[in-house]
Formats: sequence, structure tokens, C-alpha cells
Amino acid sequence: MTKSNYALHGEANNALWAHIALPHGSDTSCYWSPITDDPNGLWSRDLHWWEGHDSESTVAICGNQFSDGRVEREIEVFFDNEARGPISASAAARGLAARLLEAAERLDEIDAELTR
Repeated sequence: MTKSNYALHGEANNALWAHIALPHGSDTSCYWSPITDDPNGLWSRDLHWWEGHDSESTVAICGNQFSDGRVEREIEVFFDNEARGPISASAAARGLAARLLEAAERLDEIDAELTR
């Protein structure tokens, strides 16, 4: 599939679910797509709320929105050296800890918005 065909297909998929608004504070760069192994015919799209990073790692709040209205979100940690660690300096560990605490606070805010 060419890029232009993919975009047209994606826009058509988005039109199917245009009535479902993005959750407050989130954004997406993905089209709605069917969940291939779901017996109920659900669709989903990836969401992104927040990220913080330094030279060694990135902490992000990401998730999915489903065509049945559910939203799942989680804190993810990515190591920029494409490994699972290790963190090479105490300052980097403190920075990661600070970003995790900030992500936890933001996750509380997201949860409060989702339950309104």
C-alpha cells in the first residue's frame, strides 16, 4: 500500500469513529484500526499524554482508546540507548526518579479527568 493510499484508508477509518473525542489532554498520531483478534469487532487508536526525557531515558504516559469508549493508559520507560538499562550515573537515576514521580502525578490528573 502506498503512503497516499494508507493515508486515505486511515482517514476513512477515522471517519467511522469521528464521534469519539480524544480524552482530555491526549493526542494521537495514529489512525483508528481494527483489533484483529477481537471477537467483538473493536477498534483502537494509540494515545499520548506526556513525556519527559534526559540523555539516557524517556518516561511517557501512553495508552489506547477503544471504539467501545474505554481508555487504557500506562507509564512507560524507554532507555535511549535501546537497552533496558543500566543507568550509568546517580544523577541519571535521580532524573529518572523525578520523571517517574511527575508521571505519577500526571496520571492521577488523567484518571480524575477520565472519571468525570
